[in-house]
Amino acid sequence: MRVLILLAALGVAGCAAHTMQLPPSLAAASSIVRDITGTQGSIAGAARVGDSVGRYQRSFVRVTVLEADRRDAGSMTMAISGAVAMQADCRLSERSIGGNTLQIRVTPFQMSCDLINNQGVSGQLELFEIAEPVAGPIVRTTRAGGIRYGGKTFDLLPNYRMNGQDVSHATPVGYILMDAGSEIAAIETDTSPRLIVRDNIEVESEEIAVAAALILTTFWDKRTMQ
Repeated sequence: MRVLILLAALGVAGCAAHTMQLPPSLAAASSIVRDITGTQGSIAGAARVGDSVGRYQRSFVRVTVLEADRRDAGSMTMAISGAVAMQADCRLSERSIGGNTLQIRVTPFQMSCDLINNQGVSGQLELFEIAEPVAGPIVRTTRAGGIRYGGKTFDLLPNYRMNGQDVSHATPVGYILMDAGSEIAAIETDTSPRLIVRDNIEVESEEIAVAAALILTTFWDKRTMQ
């Protein structure tokens, strides 16, 4: 019996070691965890989280001119139905010049999605790259963004750390959804997409969390294509 209990504990620890680090408010046992499925594969499909389904059509194009001028562009439409009903029309772009060892961003990564529900409530999800100071003249590229919808504003903060790893990833493994400075949800976009929602948040906030989770885990960009 002790052996079985030990093996079960090791299994849980092993799963936790490959998940995104969460702030204490979302790591609490009361938080609701939902797997996100159907995000991998072809240009069209259906992603699912809980009782909501996002049926998508997506594309990603990379054009390289003379092996130095690289231009990325993508688009996606998604019809979300079920517990959340919403339409999303998304696009992304980025342009850089240089080789593999040194690249200069001419147009930083930027992504935007126009949102509208069946009642005509509209909004926008935005995600873009910014230069964040590290020390003196040294800066690092990170992402920031937010959602404006139905008169409310939410922030999207990138998360670069996985459980069990001392070194941060170069690109986000997920995002934290903030409402008025409080963490209300986490969206893990890495190899095992998940949505973690704080218990007892407003219905409208949970709907935004579900929509953002389906969009951010499904929309291709160059990091998921490499």
